[in-house]
Amino acid sequence: MNRTAIQRIIGKFFGPQDVGINMYTETPKVLQVVVTGGFSFGGSNSAHFATTTYNLNDDFSLVRGGHQMAFGTNLAHWRSNGYTPRWAGQFDFDGSVTGAGLGDFVLGRVRTLQQQPTNVLLMREWYLGLYAQDTWKVAPRLTLNYGVYWQPSLAQSFRKNTSAWSFDYDRFSKGVKSAIYKNAPSGVHYAGDAGFPGNSTMRNHWLQFGPRAGLAWDPQGRGRMSIRLSYGMAYERPNAQWWQSDGSKAPPFGGGVLLQNPVGGLDNPYQDFPGGSPFPRTVDANTPFPPFGVYVQVPYDIKPTTVHSWDFSIQRQVASDWLVSASYLGRQTTNVWINKDLNYGIYFPGGSCRIRGVTYTTCSSNANLDQRRRFSFERPEEASAFGAVTDFDDSGTQSYHAMLLSAQRSVASGATISGNYTWSRCVSENWEPVMASSPDSRYLTDNGISGYVTNWQLQPGDCAADRRHFMNLTAIGYAPRFANPTLRALATGWRLAGIYKMASGESLSITSGRDGALTGVASQRPNQILANPYLDRSSRPLTQYFNPAAFAPPPSGTYGNMGRSNVKGPGMWQFDLALSRMFNFRESQRIEFRAEAYNVLNHFQPASPAPLSGPPASTVGTNINSANTFGLIRTAADPRIVQFALKYVF
Repeated sequence: MNRTAIQRIIGKFFGPQDVGINMYTETPKVLQVVVTGGFSFGGSNSAHFATTTYNLNDDFSLVRGGHQMAFGTNLAHWRSNGYTPRWAGQFDFDGSVTGAGLGDFVLGRVRTLQQQPTNVLLMREWYLGLYAQDTWKVAPRLTLNYGVYWQPSLAQSFRKNTSAWSFDYDRFSKGVKSAIYKNAPSGVHYAGDAGFPGNSTMRNHWLQFGPRAGLAWDPQGRGRMSIRLSYGMAYERPNAQWWQSDGSKAPPFGGGVLLQNPVGGLDNPYQDFPGGSPFPRTVDANTPFPPFGVYVQVPYDIKPTTVHSWDFSIQRQVASDWLVSASYLGRQTTNVWINKDLNYGIYFPGGSCRIRGVTYTTCSSNANLDQRRRFSFERPEEASAFGAVTDFDDSGTQSYHAMLLSAQRSVASGATISGNYTWSRCVSENWEPVMASSPDSRYLTDNGISGYVTNWQLQPGDCAADRRHFMNLTAIGYAPRFANPTLRALATGWRLAGIYKMASGESLSITSGRDGALTGVASQRPNQILANPYLDRSSRPLTQYFNPAAFAPPPSGTYGNMGRSNVKGPGMWQFDLALSRMFNFRESQRIEFRAEAYNVLNHFQPASPAPLSGPPASTVGTNINSANTFGLIRTAADPRIVQFALKYVF
């Protein structure tokens, strides 16, 4: 018997046209779908970035008596060329129609479709820094360190005017249009227009000086105690890809389209779009602009983020083998760039109403969000020009305060025991939406119904990465040198190290999972109706960590009363071990054996950030609209992992 098989297996994906979706895409075989409380598949298209960096540094030091002076400069230039295709688009199903994301998906009821063409970003940026500092030995027990750093903020610029634009609400209010792109709506400003800052989207800030000072003092003069103080001021810069993410959304460059509840659903999402699908698209002075374009407002004079840091610490040697220290760490960050939705939907209460000649059975719904956007009432002649408009400003702040205690003991055998504990608190301010308490007569339907506007308030909340407690304990021990030759060969030289880590939970924000306010504002939160939001804090797998009964969707046309990042996720602890030994078998050659066991006790713990100090990774479902997953501990960190290694040194 003979059997021959010839196979050709191709792991290709599929695109919208392959599954019957009537839409144009430049990139074949790519489709993105996100189902709230269900699944997601597909991914963004491949992007190409080519960055070239030129750098010139010069440092000069000089010693004069008790002074060690240093001067230097750093000059750098970045050339970043980015090509990001966004043709495929992303379909989102959030349960707005059926109450379940999967139900909306089965019915083809799309909540949003986002689609953009390729964005070309040819960015150029200069960096200049000059510094001068001095370390002065004032006395045998006192040393001062002080200096200043000049670091002007030089704005990014763009070649060939690609993506050099901005939205200006004041120009919009006055009906000022661009002279570069004739079909651009009022308020959109491009490189070449009067008043635009060259080929940049921001102006330079030259007067940025960062002073720094510190001292080290030995109060007893015996080398067993030190007191240190320091202060510094620094400036942050937007990275090269910042404008790639936020500035590439606007027509005609990104030409982004955000469809809300398209009538044609998944089958034909552009069915009711004026003129049909706007893709593909070319860019020239007469390029048509799609309705409901997505824009970003960044003030030309937005200030760079500034970080002030100050530290105080005391170190003390106790007896001959203990070193203890206590430190205070403080950080104050100002001019943090935060954003809010400028062109939100106006909420009109009640049933039937008429807006610009169209009668709606329900005056405010997700289906007519674009028709209720704020700008459409302020400039009715351009009612369909703007979709979401994000407004950036520099009014955010962040503060961090921490106490760090540490101790270390070294004994004659070489063994070391150390530990540290940190208590910290990080608080930041951000824009939070609040529905107005009374209607605003500036926003009226055709039949005279006044609408409610969204007010934005700066509200404090825990930072996303805020963890109150950290503790680390480490111990390293060495096997003794045995007198017996056989025992010495087998057992001497082994080193055992252990690390115990503990951290409290990260800060989480509970979300409602739907647009209950009917304004288009993202990440809305529910009402908290019970004082205690927790149910089972044992942190065992599949336990109900948050109590679903503690939360409720807010009434239509309102925002929830829950704040940002005001509940804590589960904490974690972990014990790791490492065993190692060096084998010397020739004068210049040796082999090191190492065995490591992470989470050696195989203790279950909810997934936590990696590394521990990194950004939080939610281990608990926080969307109350996802009834099957909300409040459940559904993910775990790594189980016990054991690994072995040999290293040959010669």
